[in-house]
Amino acid sequence: MYRCPICGEFFKTLPGLKLHFKYRHFGGPCPLCGREVKNMVSHIWRSHRDALHMLYLYLGGSSEIPREVRKMAYRMAEEAFRV
Repeated sequence: MYRCPICGEFFKTLPGLKLHFKYRHFGGPCPLCGREVKNMVSHIWRSHRDALHMLYLYLGGSSEIPREVRKMAYRMAEEAFRV
């Protein structure tokens, strides 16, 4: 089981959590720094290259991040959100 880091809802699979996160929590102001942005991927890629933001991009389902970063974020998500 995986738990959403924003609302606490539970999901059986990591892809289920990603789908929920993408449609429920991805967009608007950056939930990690509070900055209002038009393009979340550009904001994070240019301003925040830390692990927490990369994990947020991964959960949001962004395909614009490099494959190596997606692999790293997948491993982090497996550990961080598994209940």
